[in-house]
Amino acid sequence: MRSAFVATTPCPATQKNSLPCPGYQVDHIVALCSGGVDHPGNMQWLSIIDHQEKTRDDIQRCRKK
Repeated sequence: MRSAFVATTPCPATQKNSLPCPGYQVDHIVALCSGGVDHPGNMQWLSIIDHQEKTRDDIQRCRKK
């Protein structure tokens, strides 16, 4: 699914529909552990730092469930 997202959503850094995307990573908007789907519609580009912070928050939220 990640490849489908990349193919349809340009990288913010390069404006290309391909990897690598310097400084960015693909993120699930609603974390999989929170019931999010592994689908391009649930994906977004986030900066590496923002992605790390969001992932940390997502993991904490999922552990509380």
